[in-house]
Amino acid sequence: MLWIAFALALDPTLPAAEPQVLNAPPAATHTLTVSVKSPPGGTVVEATAFGVTRELKDPGVGVHSASFVGAPTRFTRLQLMLQQGGAHTPLYDGMVPLSDADNDVVNFVIANANANNGRPTALRTATSPSAAVRLWTEPVTFTRYGWAALLALYAALALFASTRKA
Repeated sequence: MLWIAFALALDPTLPAAEPQVLNAPPAATHTLTVSVKSPPGGTVVEATAFGVTRELKDPGVGVHSASFVGAPTRFTRLQLMLQQGGAHTPLYDGMVPLSDADNDVVNFVIANANANNGRPTALRTATSPSAAVRLWTEPVTFTRYGWAALLALYAALALFASTRKA
């Protein structure tokens, strides 16, 4: 019986089945949102992350921000530039640690912007996440375990009620 199946599989007169190409899963991405507070008036803030340069926009709240999407890595190089009247002034150039979540937010504040001879610089604020901070407060995980606990409580009450004598 096995040799018949083997012979039919090798029969050149039968049409060959075309190999199926499976769709590859989508590549994982990491989103980095860069925010800069209090840039000098009349200036444009540009940021470069994941090899892409973007102008940070102000949605009307006084904080300029932009999002960058790239491959998930542990670190990325971030550069901030201040453009005023065609002149570019570097604000920040360094490596930023990323968390293992799908997105990170890095916040900066401009210092020495109005000083007479001081060059403006971007300082990271304490609210920025780092690689050591995990997003353990995700509501999805709590909800998943919350429903499991509620289901276990219901099962325990149903078992108790079925074994109790009237």
